Amino acid sequence: MSLTKVTYSMIYGASISVLDYGADPTGVTDSGPAFNLALATFGSVVVPAGTYLIATQIILPNGGMLFGQSGFTPSGVTSGGSKLKYDSLLGTTPMIWCQNSSWISNLAFEGPGKGTGIAIKNKKTNPGQLSYEDMDCTIQGCTFNGWDISVQHWNRGLWFDSNVSALVTQSVELNIDAANWIDDPTNPFDLPAQGFRAIRITNNRFHANTAAIVNTGTGKEYLRGLSVIGNQIDIGDNLFSGFCHTSLFTGNVLDQFGTAALDFYGNVYGITISGNAFVGDRSEEPRLNSSHGYIS
Repeated sequence: MSLTKVTYSMIYGASISVLDYGADPTGVTDSGPAFNLALATFGSVVVPAGTYLIATQIILPNGGMLFGQSGFTPSGVTSGGSKLKYDSLLGTTPMIWCQNSSWISNLAFEGPGKGTGIAIKNKKTNPGQLSYEDMDCTIQGCTFNGWDISVQHWNRGLWFDSNVSALVTQSVELNIDAANWIDDPTNPFDLPAQGFRAIRITNNRFHANTAAIVNTGTGKEYLRGLSVIGNQIDIGDNLFSGFCHTSLFTGNVLDQFGTAALDFYGNVYGITISGNAFVGDRSEEPRLNSSHGYIS
């Protein structure tokens, strides 16, 4: 009688495990190639508990998903969860590069230290595709420790929810990729007409961030429809910094020092700020750096 090997994916369902493709959960050898092979083969991939050294960038394809096992705690420390650990061979290359409609959940990202590296980059590689400027990326239940940028997101469509981001320069950097603009005045969803929007940042803890959410780069004036709800920032500076139109900030706890909690620039308008708690040693009203805008 012959024996058949039973894999993790056969036991737990349809998703493929990175262990089936040679990933090392002990953190000794580079698991990046195993992640890429699993994602290219199946798209939806499970990451069992363990520490995975990443020296090769992981490419999350269109519709790709990574599901870890959470070791989430309020302080941002993981115990018994799935951790992706930065290797110096990555340099400044983002650890994960996401394409459209991607999903990452219950993973810990251990970086090289505050001020260095990007954990996740959401940006298209095929400019001008018919989805216009949408990305539609979800990052949920993850922890980020010791990075320059936790998530660098280009264009529309981001849900950043229930994450802990500690000892980083910026947790979420928002940007626009002009190469992906489709200048089509006949389409009501074109970027100049609608702006880059559908960005929700909810229920996160930002600890020791220089600035938690930053809108920067070319096209920053097109940001509108941003929802920042139920977050907490402590031992840091700004919850938000940059240009912003017709957006909502509510239910946040801001315990920061050294600067204004909400720092707006340019000709902003239609900003709603309600139900927030300013409890830090700089419990001041939000600062608006524009004589042309208004906050409702």
